[in-house]
Parts: sequence; structure tokens; C-alpha cells
Amino acid sequence: VLVSRAKLEQNKKKLKLVFREGIREFLQLPSSFPLMGDCGAWGYIEQDDPPYDAVQILDYYQKLGFDIGVTVDHLVVPKFAEERNQRIRTTFENGLKGFEAWQKKYKRDFRLFVAVQGWEAQDYVRMYLDYHKHGVRSFAFGGLARSPSSEVKNLIHELKRDMIAEKAMPEQIHFFGLGR
Repeated sequence: VLVSRAKLEQNKKKLKLVFREGIREFLQLPSSFPLMGDCGAWGYIEQDDPPYDAVQILDYYQKLGFDIGVTVDHLVVPKFAEERNQRIRTTFENGLKGFEAWQKKYKRDFRLFVAVQGWEAQDYVRMYLDYHKHGVRSFAFGGLARSPSSEVKNLIHELKRDMIAEKAMPEQIHFFGLGR
């Protein structure tokens, strides 16, 4: 079950309850349902920068009791084409910063998926390979919900090809928004 922080923050009463009870109790879900928390980048897409800090979000995931957390990303979409390089850089820097903090302090509390964003398939693949070189093994590919299936298929094809060529295999990959 995916819970977006940006969406949760739209209702301050619910947010207060979640902080008091924990996310699993609030949702009344058994432990057999993994709970994944993310920032909800679609909720702050219009902002120049994400409203969440790369390390503070880890505290949020820990305090609320998520099984999986995703690093802070910034969507790279056509509406903000001129800002694409900055958004890619922001996502990558937040990913590394979050991953390093997670390794030091939060590794026993929840699994971390590092967010991957891009303008085209090679941007996603490059970011994936750069993260992999830094020790990241669990990834969450975002910004694909509105992409045509042909682009997603191409991304998966290029990613698979380069994973094999570079011997850069993941432990886990999640693709946001692909319930097609």
C-alpha cells in the first residue's frame, strides 16, 4: 500500500492521527500488507524545489512505521522541460544524501528505494547506474504515470540491456504509476 506524504498532509486532522497511531494502525492494515511511503511529487510539481529534506523524510518514514520509504524526488515532465536538468540533479542529490543517511541510521527500520527520474530513457539508465556505483540496490522509477506504454517498454529494454552489460543488477525495482 502506497501512502503519499503530500496527499496525507492535505488533511491535518488525519496527519495528526497518523503521527499518534502510526500508519499501519491508522489504516488498520495487517502486517502482511507492506506499507510504502513516498513524498508525493505530483503534489508539489509546481514548486521549484521539493518541500521535504532528504534526511528528514527518513525520520518521517521511521516515526510512522513504514516498511519501505522512497527518497525525495522532483518530477521531470514536459511542462517543466526547461528545468529538467535541475530536477534530475535534485532527485539524484537527494537520493544519494538519503541513501547515505539511511545506511548510517535507518537501515534496520525500513527498506529504502532510491528515486530515479529522467527526461528520456538514457537519463533514467544513467541515474540508475550512477546510484548502483554508490551501493544502491533498491530503486523506484517515477514520473512514468503519464508516459505512453511504448516509452516505458523502451526504458525497460534499455535498462535491462545496460544492467546486464554493466553487471549492475538490482535487488528490487518499483515503477510508480504503471498499473496498466
